[in-house]
Amino acid sequence: MSDRSDNAPDPADRDRLWAWGIHEDQMVANWIVVFALIESILVGAVVLMRSSNDAQLITTLLLECAGLMVTCLLWYVITLHHDFIKVVRIELRAHDPLYDQIRSRVEDGRRSSWLKGSLFRGDDPLRIALLRLVFPLFMAIWLALLVVSITSA
Repeated sequence: MSDRSDNAPDPADRDRLWAWGIHEDQMVANWIVVFALIESILVGAVVLMRSSNDAQLITTLLLECAGLMVTCLLWYVITLHHDFIKVVRIELRAHDPLYDQIRSRVEDGRRSSWLKGSLFRGDDPLRIALLRLVFPLFMAIWLALLVVSITSA
């Protein structure tokens, strides 16, 4: 029989949750890097095509559609990840009191500065900023470029 009570967290489960949470955070960081790289290449290509005298409309339209599709795809991936990581955090909170200690120290640091407290308030400020600001902004830019290309044809 085990010496642990039924309510005591299993150390192996706790360690797996921490490893999983760290892995998920690394994955979202990698997705952000991929997003920035692809978007910058596509924006550069569209700007180059538009500044060229012999720019072909169909190529420009394809690049703009690709930019919009990449933005939508990455928004979807980050949304799924955001929902998933919430569950991992709930489980970490239930299995390890250290999680709450770390979380409270982070929140104290944010409250110490008006700017940090205003901009980075919430469950996960980076993902919230990505989902509510960055991705919609890029979607609007790509849609505007598409509309300009189609109307100028």
